[in-house]
Amino acid sequence: MVEPESIGERLKAARLEQGFSIDQVVEQTRINRDYITALESDNHGAIPAQFYAVSFLRQYSKVLGLPTDDMVSALRQQLAAVDDTPGEFSLIQVSAASHTLRAAAFEKIRRWTGEFIVNRANAVVAAALMLVGGLGWWYVGCSETAVIATPPEGAGVESLRAAEDAEVAAAPGTEVSESVRPAATAVVPTPGSAPLGSAETLAIQLRASGEVWVRAVVDGGRSQEAILQAGNLRTFRARERLQFTAGNAGAITLVVNGQVQDSIGERGQVRHIQVDREGWKALPPGSF
Repeated sequence: MVEPESIGERLKAARLEQGFSIDQVVEQTRINRDYITALESDNHGAIPAQFYAVSFLRQYSKVLGLPTDDMVSALRQQLAAVDDTPGEFSLIQVSAASHTLRAAAFEKIRRWTGEFIVNRANAVVAAALMLVGGLGWWYVGCSETAVIATPPEGAGVESLRAAEDAEVAAAPGTEVSESVRPAATAVVPTPGSAPLGSAETLAIQLRASGEVWVRAVVDGGRSQEAILQAGNLRTFRARERLQFTAGNAGAITLVVNGQVQDSIGERGQVRHIQVDREGWKALPPGSF
């Protein structure tokens, strides 16, 4: 009997030989059904990032009793062959929409600056306009890429950095990206998981101790996505609730209104979480 050549064929053949359905694999691995199908069909582009393809393959191979290290090594070789970018994944994923927006902003700035110089012939004012335009271009790029850089779901969990951030007033529903601040302004939250009381807004922080993909929805609004790295901090303000998906739950520490919550999951586990005034709870996939 000829052994299947591709990784996907090996996975599917092993699953069928052992009598597993895809739903049974999903139940055992907690991996989305679409990603299981993508692995079996060698459609790795359907998985959000290369790291997750490797992590999901590792879990799937382990369930089927296949040689995990050999499977992962083969996948990494395939991914390296089609991706000229050094490393297994890039630190920040920038959407096509972000590139388009920045390109359009730059073109407007270039055209306005040129017209001003030609029509007014005022070099001093033109230089000032170019400086303002350059800052605007930089702001557009940074606001679109979400200023969050950092390793993913299967990465080892490093110890979480000490909380050194002061509360910043923000309108409900506004997301605030924060970096570590001087110790003089540090506010260290106290552990706890009690109900969140009657504060006007919920101040919710997601602190990363390893690389983790996060998708968040504030008060039922538009979803926001980012890849957090170890030491990153993302703050949300909500009137009623925050719902988020963490691709590597063990790498996230949840802090609500200054209180560190219990662990939301294990390393490498995908979890769907809702935070409201009663506390937090896990939701089934597809809830939001």
